[in-house]
Amino acid sequence: MRILITTPIWPPEIGGPATYIKELISHLPGHYQSTVLAFADNPENLPGVPFASISKKSALPIRQFRFFKKLLDLGKNTDVIYAQNPMAVGVPSIVASHILKKPLILKFVGDNAWESAFRNGQTKKLLEEFLKNPDAGFKNKLRLLVQKWVFRRASKIIVPSNFLGRILVTYYKIPVEKIVTIYNASESEKGFEQERAQADPHQIISIGRLVPWKDVEGIIEAVNILRRDFPQIKLVIAGDGPERKPLEQLVNSIQLKENVLFMGNISEKENVQWRKKSAIFVLNSLYEGLPHTVLSSFAIGIPVVATNIPGTNEAVIDGQTGLAVPIRDPQALAEGIRRILTDKELAKKLTLNAKKLLEDKFSWPKHIQSLKDTFDKVVKVMYYK
Repeated sequence: MRILITTPIWPPEIGGPATYIKELISHLPGHYQSTVLAFADNPENLPGVPFASISKKSALPIRQFRFFKKLLDLGKNTDVIYAQNPMAVGVPSIVASHILKKPLILKFVGDNAWESAFRNGQTKKLLEEFLKNPDAGFKNKLRLLVQKWVFRRASKIIVPSNFLGRILVTYYKIPVEKIVTIYNASESEKGFEQERAQADPHQIISIGRLVPWKDVEGIIEAVNILRRDFPQIKLVIAGDGPERKPLEQLVNSIQLKENVLFMGNISEKENVQWRKKSAIFVLNSLYEGLPHTVLSSFAIGIPVVATNIPGTNEAVIDGQTGLAVPIRDPQALAEGIRRILTDKELAKKLTLNAKKLLEDKFSWPKHIQSLKDTFDKVVKVMYYK
């Protein structure tokens, strides 16, 4: 089967779609031939995989048109299009699929309309409250309509969590039979124990785009609380985004510069190595679909402290596979970090349980089988109905 994968980001950029697609291609069976089309500047090369990219440096309508034209060219020789979001690549992908008469499977990992509104300060509502009553002006209401238009025209929609499936059914009125929940996957990392034994016992790490809903500010505030008892504590922040400058200003204003390191975008290899060197992985998000960074942290064997939110709490089970804390509560976050820093038995228990959950629920063989079944059914319906 020939699959054309369209994605809004690609390594070395950090983000779920980039990490997911790179790993997916390496796990697909040999009879699946993948081509990738991405929005990317200076993209990382993936040997043996046909790849095309469209620069992000032009205005969105212009680059989407260029993306669409390339899609028409590449899509002629494909059996199915697998789009990684409903807006940036979803719109050109759905139009191209209609023209080419090719089935389109859409992966929905996050609501672009809400993300845009929240990032730009147009709403303070969290996702479900926003979808009940959008308050972010005409442009974001238009984004909601466009997303709904794409959702309704996709052959199937893959979601990485039951939470996102419920969002589609409840707020976008998408028929439940169109939605397939396929959990993200991350393989267990072999032989990590020796490297983890050399980890800095006072170093914590957070990885992701520096956008408002990741609430990295809250992690910095928690570190500020903890440094009184742990003067050697260090926070490593990997990733980049519009919040970086305000976060750096916050660090300087509270005189925490010696305790916080901004890494910017780093390679996948560096990403893994930094986590192996750290004592705790922290995710303080207000909203997630199902965070791949949590699953890969499970694989590496690093204890996780994360916010107790839908999506994330399908993997981080409080006291079992990680510690779950309330959102917007730096004190609670600090206490969660403190528990792991001071209790080695707890840290060991969490990592062992997390690895077992990973193998039972979030393995690549299970992900690939579910994805293969979905591809096969969609292609069969399209070509043999």
